[in-house]
Amino acid sequence: MEPAPSGDRLVVRPSLGRALVLSVVLAGGAGVLAAAWPAHMGVVLSTAERVAAGAMVGGLALLLLVSVTFAGHMVRRPHLALGTGGVGVALALGLHVDMTPTPTPASPADGPDVWVISLDTVRADHLVFTGLSGPHADTPALAALAQESWVFRQAYAPAALTGPSHVSAFTGQHPWEHGVHVNGQHVPDNMPWLPELLLEAGWRTHGLVSAAVLDEALGYARGFSSFDCAFEDRLARGHALFGFLDYRAAVGSEHHRGGAQTVALLEALDRDDGPTFTWIHLYDAHWPYTPSDAAAAAVGLAGAVPLVDDEKIGIKRLPDPRQRDLDPERVARGKGLYRAELADLDDRVAEIMARVPDDAVVVVFGDHGESLDEHDYHFSHGRLAHSPDTHVPLLVRLPSSQPRVVDTPVTLADVAPTILRALGLPVPPSMSGDALHEVDPGRVVATSTPRALLGLVRSRPHALGDRGSVAVRDGQHSLVWTRWSGPDLYDRRADPLEASPLEEPVPAALAEALSALTEVAPAGVEVDPATLGALEALGYIEALPPEP
Repeated sequence: MEPAPSGDRLVVRPSLGRALVLSVVLAGGAGVLAAAWPAHMGVVLSTAERVAAGAMVGGLALLLLVSVTFAGHMVRRPHLALGTGGVGVALALGLHVDMTPTPTPASPADGPDVWVISLDTVRADHLVFTGLSGPHADTPALAALAQESWVFRQAYAPAALTGPSHVSAFTGQHPWEHGVHVNGQHVPDNMPWLPELLLEAGWRTHGLVSAAVLDEALGYARGFSSFDCAFEDRLARGHALFGFLDYRAAVGSEHHRGGAQTVALLEALDRDDGPTFTWIHLYDAHWPYTPSDAAAAAVGLAGAVPLVDDEKIGIKRLPDPRQRDLDPERVARGKGLYRAELADLDDRVAEIMARVPDDAVVVVFGDHGESLDEHDYHFSHGRLAHSPDTHVPLLVRLPSSQPRVVDTPVTLADVAPTILRALGLPVPPSMSGDALHEVDPGRVVATSTPRALLGLVRSRPHALGDRGSVAVRDGQHSLVWTRWSGPDLYDRRADPLEASPLEEPVPAALAEALSALTEVAPAGVEVDPATLGALEALGYIEALPPEP
């Protein structure tokens, strides 16, 4: 400190040197804070990205603080100016703070744990417990769970896409009610949401997802005490402070992760203080079909070239999932690789079930199926409402109820009401789905794959484009409409893959249900650029050929 005379008293003024040292310290702190800043949208940040963010923020903060310190020195108030500058830096960093509080449960409930396992891209006929002829994948863990569960052999996804189906499962509503028709749309805030309802009722809620279409940024984390959607090598430049830069694709799986990575996160979950609700989403069966070596060898494909690397294809995704010129060898190889992926997926289910208490409620469902070569549609999903794309496995284990097999048509919109009823909780009136033990055997269930989604990208059609279809089903028949064919009537008992249309009158209940469904086809939707990049990386956006 340096004394300065002022009349009959002594005034003490801070030195410029100490103010500059403090500027460096404050700037360094800002840099460290920026480097440690949480990523946004589930991005995993590399060390280089964190160092770059820290250097950028620290440098800018130092420039600002030194400037205001010298300006303050001119009026003999360097510390006052430095304080003002420091507040400015803090406010600038504060603009990036996520002020959304972490939800906390109410007082712990008196009830069982609840586990929901959603299986991406799993069709029903490849699982032995669905009663269909196959070919069946080797899935002993799922088969063992089926022995303890209600097995719904006629379960259908309300849409052939991950996002809309999961929203239906957690809202108890159909896509034409909750409004989410395509991956990338935000979960509406005004809809009932199962995790939120359970959190408010005293359950701790944990979410672990394996693909960006279920990202926190799209609203899927609502109501979760903890939610993990961080994928290795997902997006570079993912730091919140670099939001003004363009994204670049990283090498690896930038928008999804393997089920083994997701399941490993269960170790860190806090399971004390009351019952828990745990949702685990597994993506392993999705394209590209790249099973483990052991699973590939088990189906006779040891060392087989993955379709994604096939020189005859030459790109990451088949140029047209409806193309007609796939040779039989590639089709057979794709089918085998898909079955092998289901075996790997079953291993993940076994790891999860080893952690599940015997008295827990367990729900396992497929979010949609996969066309392998049916209806001239290869190794994809999303455009068709036929059974390969929409007939899914659904198991519900209720410790207080005996296992059984149910052949009544049901839908994923029935999942949320079923869980609430099983826990003795009220079902919101806005949930149009039914508790599965209360469904009417004569009900008709519906699937809607949107027809008009060109608003997603004005210059580039979504994979669905305007090629969607809708279907309605009773206990025996299906009525499927597509823009280029139909409505076609099928007898699922004789034709479970809905391949051969019948030449007979359409049942009145199905005709009425189809007419109502086609009146609620959605208009185009807009999706933000970051989500658009994720959809493209996952293969949901591609150019379409002319209609056949």
